[in-house]
Amino acid sequence: MSMFRTGLTGKAVLSASQDVGKVLRDDPLLFLGFGMFWIWIWYVFQSPAIGALGADSSPLGVLPWVLPLSAYAAGFFILGALYFCKRIIPKSRAYKAGIPCLMTVGLAACSLIPSPSFAASSLEVAIYAVGSVAMGLSSAFLHVEWGRLSGSLGPRRTIVHAACGTLFASAAIVVIANTPLSVSLAALVAFSWAGAAVVFRATARRKGIYAQGSHAELRISVKFIVTAFTQGCSLGVLQIIMFKSHTQLDGFAVSALGFSIGALLVVAAALVCKMDFNRLIYHIGFPLMALGCLLVALLASAVACGGLVHAAGYRFVDILIWALMAYIMKYNDMPANWVSSITTCWLILGQFAGTFCGWTALTVLGVPQGMSVPCMVIVFVLMLCALLATSTHNLRTGWGMVAPGESDVELSRFDRHCMMIAKEYRLTEREAEVFSYIAQGFPRKYICEKLVVADGTVKAHTRSIYQKLDIHSRQDAMKLIEAHLSDYAGDDADGPERPVPLV
Repeated sequence: MSMFRTGLTGKAVLSASQDVGKVLRDDPLLFLGFGMFWIWIWYVFQSPAIGALGADSSPLGVLPWVLPLSAYAAGFFILGALYFCKRIIPKSRAYKAGIPCLMTVGLAACSLIPSPSFAASSLEVAIYAVGSVAMGLSSAFLHVEWGRLSGSLGPRRTIVHAACGTLFASAAIVVIANTPLSVSLAALVAFSWAGAAVVFRATARRKGIYAQGSHAELRISVKFIVTAFTQGCSLGVLQIIMFKSHTQLDGFAVSALGFSIGALLVVAAALVCKMDFNRLIYHIGFPLMALGCLLVALLASAVACGGLVHAAGYRFVDILIWALMAYIMKYNDMPANWVSSITTCWLILGQFAGTFCGWTALTVLGVPQGMSVPCMVIVFVLMLCALLATSTHNLRTGWGMVAPGESDVELSRFDRHCMMIAKEYRLTEREAEVFSYIAQGFPRKYICEKLVVADGTVKAHTRSIYQKLDIHSRQDAMKLIEAHLSDYAGDDADGPERPVPLV
């Protein structure tokens, strides 16, 4: 029960390094698969070479960017609706083989018509539309499969593979972006097939993975949705500003470096310092994204500097979102086709909202005022979201207790609620341990033996606990935990008792 172990010591660094090495040795191909999937996503939805952002001279403005991303969102909606209405999870061999086929067909079609315009023929528009839909749908389908695999891995292993995959993808995308288009397309096709093979091979080895959450009541945290939406808004604003500021040529280098920094920060904060989700996302990730937006607003002549900082913060939060989805799927017994679909749909919706606001500001106000206004708004929204999301009310979600870098330790529902009370009343690490034993009715002698401490030490901790909780006896402590269990009974009905990694 280590509640606030955040020291960046040499021992902690060595332990985290050994842990990362063990995770990679257990599944040596997974981080490469993650990386290949993200290479595809970054290139398809950000590269002007194949029309994801469109050419600057296109009369359709941001339309070439909107169409494939809309299809991407539609893919998540289809999978989520199928599960919500019919409990259907596509998993046939034809479905799995069709995903990389659709990715290849869509890439080929969009590479033929990289930037449709009003002067384009109906055939060209049709080819581009078919390619965009194929790429968007297939990307969503593969995204959910990676989400399903993350759910079986758990948050800690997901962070390791996601961070290492990011480092691999960041290096590879810079190389790909600076090669001839034909070579880039060939590499993307190879990565799409190889990445799909890795994830389907990994899921095939895990029995019962498609049955996860089959009997769960489908619900999702509003806090999670707001977090994903806000993250998407910041991305949309920065994307359109980077594009309109004519920085798309070095955009890959800036994003790749920022993503790499974000991945390393996640490893340091989550695996070394073992911080909880609340502090990771809202005390580090969101402020880092806000700082990037602030730099863009203040340094109009050096947009890349702000873009770099925002990219680091965005990737930091993105990896944690994956880890949080893994936690929800594994410990709350929720299906990937629901959790991944709903969360990513809201992120994309936020990206649309941010892009529209940024594009409108640039069109109406021009540069640089059109850059600073939406960026300052995003700074305010990010910090407001971080402030509200870390209030004491979010103990109900448990995020303030869950440290994704901790090893998976099984705790009972009773122990989980003891920790929630300890967190709420700011008990120290040792006080939390003593309180757990007191609430279970154990005598002081037993507590001394279990914790290997003197009787006077337990007495001192007990007095401090009673003072903080405003109780006067062991019976009061037992009544407090019983009342807490009763108050949160509805939330514990989400699924079976689940282990909660604690800070």
